[in-house]
Amino acid sequence: MRRLVALCLVAAAPAWAQGDTATAAPAGTVGISIRATPPQAAPGTTFTLDGVVPLDAKGKLRLTITPPAGRPPTVLEVPPAANGDWSAQFATTQVPGDYRVDATSPGGRLKGLGRFTVLETDFADDFEQATGQAKAEAQAAVQAVQGIAADVDAQIARLPDNPARDALKAKWAELKPKLQRSVRDLGDIDALVTPLKAAVAGDRDAAPALQPATRALNDWTTRSRAERERILRQLSASRREGATCENLERVIEGFKWAMALSNLLDGARGAMVSAAKELVEGALLRTLKPHLQGKLAGYQRALEATAKLRQETNGNIVGWLSEAVAWMGTQQFDKFCSRFSGRFDGVMHADFFARQGGDKWWSYDMQLRGQFELRYAKSPLGEGQSVAVRGEFVGQAVRFTLEEDAIRVGWPKLTSGARLFKRALVPMPILPNIAPPQEGKPIEIDGKASAAMVQPYGFFVPVEGEIVDNVLTLRVQAATSDFNAKARVVYVVVSPLSLVPVATAFELPYKDAGFFFLRASGGQPMRFKVEKTAKALRIAGEVDEQKGTGVAKGRYQLKFNLCNPAGAC
Repeated sequence: MRRLVALCLVAAAPAWAQGDTATAAPAGTVGISIRATPPQAAPGTTFTLDGVVPLDAKGKLRLTITPPAGRPPTVLEVPPAANGDWSAQFATTQVPGDYRVDATSPGGRLKGLGRFTVLETDFADDFEQATGQAKAEAQAAVQAVQGIAADVDAQIARLPDNPARDALKAKWAELKPKLQRSVRDLGDIDALVTPLKAAVAGDRDAAPALQPATRALNDWTTRSRAERERILRQLSASRREGATCENLERVIEGFKWAMALSNLLDGARGAMVSAAKELVEGALLRTLKPHLQGKLAGYQRALEATAKLRQETNGNIVGWLSEAVAWMGTQQFDKFCSRFSGRFDGVMHADFFARQGGDKWWSYDMQLRGQFELRYAKSPLGEGQSVAVRGEFVGQAVRFTLEEDAIRVGWPKLTSGARLFKRALVPMPILPNIAPPQEGKPIEIDGKASAAMVQPYGFFVPVEGEIVDNVLTLRVQAATSDFNAKARVVYVVVSPLSLVPVATAFELPYKDAGFFFLRASGGQPMRFKVEKTAKALRIAGEVDEQKGTGVAKGRYQLKFNLCNPAGAC
């Protein structure tokens, strides 16, 4: 079993507060803050060390990292940012125990002290635990696909009885057993881990070879669980009864979500292949006995053979479902329904002011982007015609900014003549086809180095309304899924009114997409002209709303361009 070693970490307090005479500093002087992320982890983990250093001279921060058991220290020289932020990576962590971090400012006058812990661990026990959790997650994903298949059955049964529905039933009858069988194969975690267990069986010296696979399984389980739960929440919230167009749309969306879940399951294959490559090509393998090196190289070959079959299986699933989606769009949906479709962009700017004095202490921008779609039963649109529409804004927050001066505005006496050291962590979305920044890596925001919390920030906001006499009336509904974004700000204040530095941290929340669309609509139905061109029907929308007075003000801008057929205008 895992044995935890006590952790001692100097996070934000001055170094001399630890009673270490070697790092003592005179009263009223700030020290160097040191944070280790994670504070404790298994051997071989890369630790991130970061904090704030007062800049007493030009040059680099010096870190001396001392391992346990009398091992020689490692010295790192780290260039701090203009506001004192610093960050470094340390990966030489094969020896369990407490690691000491001594920091010296560029001028050599200020000190800091921190520690992090490398755990003593039972590799086999951790591997079995990770395997069990991965198997449970894979089974949950398989069951989710089965639930989607049952819902597709129900939606097809609700369609009008005609030859088009019979054709869809026949195609689904052919695809459904293939999908279910293939997804079950992808969910077989035992097939991925058995070759590794066989390679290390009965040899304690080989136990460290389980570590990369353990980490890969844990990482995949965490990512898959979050994405699977998001998919199921969105499926549950967006299911509606009734209209033929919505029944058909749910069949199409069901196929798309089944593709997403199969890709999640296939992620376990990719994670294990990467772990095997790390093991066989890395330094860990060379520390093992020659016969174990050969067995583990054989494990990699066996895993790659299994993985190749799984990759082909997932490729088949994606191909089948992609074909079904295209067929549904051209052969089924278009026989009963029409749709307007296009891109939208939304921007929100918010300002916040102090109740006393009226000084602005916080402002931010938030940008939204995605797809806007409206569906309706086929009927000619024109004078005297009326048709109900349903649809949704589906997208992602793609940018957040932050400007704040909360400490100076809120506590002017404390900060009069004070030196402030600030670090802000702002939301940073994961964008399609764009490599995200490394989490925790300093980035420039408003001229100051800050860290990014790299996450997706997606949303699904339904709408409904009607088109009457070539005018679309649109009503925004409550979001069925949304994001929760916050900035975290950390201050160290060195004031002549205080004998010791004062550290404080707080969070600043951004509004979500549901709030944005409700404010953009002004809480009222929005109306837009439906224009006819030679090639298409077009709805061009532009909204610019301003709300709030006194302590909070907001501006909400929304633009979209919808076409029927999609892309024709």
